[in-house]
Amino acid sequence: MFGAAAQKPSYNPNGDVEVSVPQDLDGVSSLGFSPTANFLCASSWNNSVYVWDIQQTGQTVPKAQNKDHQQPVLCTAWKQDGSAIFTGGCDKTVRMWNLGSNQSQQVAAHDAPVRHCFYVPTMNMLITGSWDKTIRFWDCRQPSPVHTQTMSERIYAMDVNYPLAVVGTADRNLTVYDLTKPQAPFKTIQSQLKWQTRCVSCFPDKTGYLVGSIEGRVAVQHVDDAVANTKNFTFKCHRDGNDIYAVNSICFHPGFGTFATAGSDGTYNFWDKDSKQRLKAQNKCQYGQQPAPIPCAAFNRDGSLYAYAVSYDWSRGYSEYNPQVMKNTILIHAVKEDEVKAKPKAATGVAAGSRRVRAAGGAATMSLEVVGCQAASGAMGYQVYRVGVHSQGGGPRPVGVSLAAGGGSKQQALSSGGASEEQGKCVWNVVVWVPVAAGGWSRLGAGEPFMDGRWWTLDLDGSKPEADVRKPYGVGQVGFR
Repeated sequence: MFGAAAQKPSYNPNGDVEVSVPQDLDGVSSLGFSPTANFLCASSWNNSVYVWDIQQTGQTVPKAQNKDHQQPVLCTAWKQDGSAIFTGGCDKTVRMWNLGSNQSQQVAAHDAPVRHCFYVPTMNMLITGSWDKTIRFWDCRQPSPVHTQTMSERIYAMDVNYPLAVVGTADRNLTVYDLTKPQAPFKTIQSQLKWQTRCVSCFPDKTGYLVGSIEGRVAVQHVDDAVANTKNFTFKCHRDGNDIYAVNSICFHPGFGTFATAGSDGTYNFWDKDSKQRLKAQNKCQYGQQPAPIPCAAFNRDGSLYAYAVSYDWSRGYSEYNPQVMKNTILIHAVKEDEVKAKPKAATGVAAGSRRVRAAGGAATMSLEVVGCQAASGAMGYQVYRVGVHSQGGGPRPVGVSLAAGGGSKQQALSSGGASEEQGKCVWNVVVWVPVAAGGWSRLGAGEPFMDGRWWTLDLDGSKPEADVRKPYGVGQVGFR
């Protein structure tokens, strides 16, 4: 059965199962599980495609290898019955690899490298996206595309969940298609993210999509404009202090609808977009003291396994590449339900009966329960649920704070005299109720800082906020945009 390794190398700090890869494996460009079994497919920059049988014992058994491409392979897509794999790459072709016969044949071609390919059984068509700025629809029995859609720029990111298809291009445009009417795009918008698009992933319910970029940020985007106006948001991730890393992979869990991100910082995290929480953060993969990037990842068909590759991504240039240390490998994480199952979303506002006054050394003391405090995009994953302040000394001061992260807990106590801003910490502005001399309660104005007029900071995700992003929030809410 899957379990932690006895000794954890730095590139596998989470003790995940290591796939038995060939010695000549180069950087891994894509991963994908068969829709019918725990067969894992991987494409590589060494012009090859591999398949392993991932067994319940934790063993990974090599099953097949294909070397028919003449240049690096960038993408793969399984046929719906698991009998074949479509492979595309820098030789500008897409091949269909029949696993039964171990033979492949060319079924599509572009004028530049093929970055993405998807087989859509409902349409009985292969859809391909290329750096030649086109998307092409193929009936694999015909040598020419059934339809070619010219895009504004090179295709950098793409995902299909019929009938929804989303394409991200080099100019940061995001084009949405309704594949029941593929002849024209449904809409094209500019990405909410300011830097290059790296990946997109369609919601399981097909009402929207996620976008990841090189700026260590993810955007949650809805297709319906009426919904988008109120529910779209972005959040920071895959950052370490002032170092910002690319978000290379986003994939949804097939059972719970939560999702995983993986990045060039060497981490993968599980998230819930609906409650705006990070459900689980994993330990960082490293090459010595440097992050070991995760270029791609995938869940299996029932979400019990999460496969991810560890490969140098060349972001630091050729001079930083050390093949003796920077091993290319593939790891399998056995997913636990509490890592990916959404947590109940607490109601916002001040909990009933949570305010109370008691005497403590002659000073009026109040405890305020704040539930459902949703972190805005910058500090996804934590909720402040208790704030203690006292009115001694001319103004409210923090006494202590408890934090809850998902189902687990994280405690951080703040002394009544300290807790100033710390560099690299997340800024929170909490609306506080304080007792008044005449009896009853007085609420500090929404968005007003407390603790002697200073902004109060908590160590949540290690991100340093920009000075101009501090926004006021209402009762029971904290965070910054």
